[in-house]
Amino acid sequence: MRVRPFGPEFEAVLAAATLSISRAGYNTCAALLRARTRAVLAPDPIMSEQTFRARRCADLGLAHVVEGDAPSREMLVAAMRAAIDGPPPRHDFALDGAIESETRIAATLNPAGIPRTA
Repeated sequence: MRVRPFGPEFEAVLAAATLSISRAGYNTCAALLRARTRAVLAPDPIMSEQTFRARRCADLGLAHVVEGDAPSREMLVAAMRAAIDGPPPRHDFALDGAIESETRIAATLNPAGIPRTA
């Protein structure tokens, strides 16, 4: 087991991990979706969007969730076992939204595809 903060190497660590136990922040969940790593999400109860995001991931079969300010050891162990014993997360989400948005905006602003000059 290794405890790692979110940082530039986080996605590489996730890709090599058997299981991630993480909060359910936007960047963390996006990284988990890209890595397709089994996950247990423990949303920060003060951050309401984390609970929503974690539950949505669970509803889609992409993670297991433990809730509460301090989830019990039993809850955490059960979620870890369920995540490891279950299939890896599968989805067909397009995770390149920023690039796709840029492409669509550029096409709208320049429908003829005329190269711009400096």
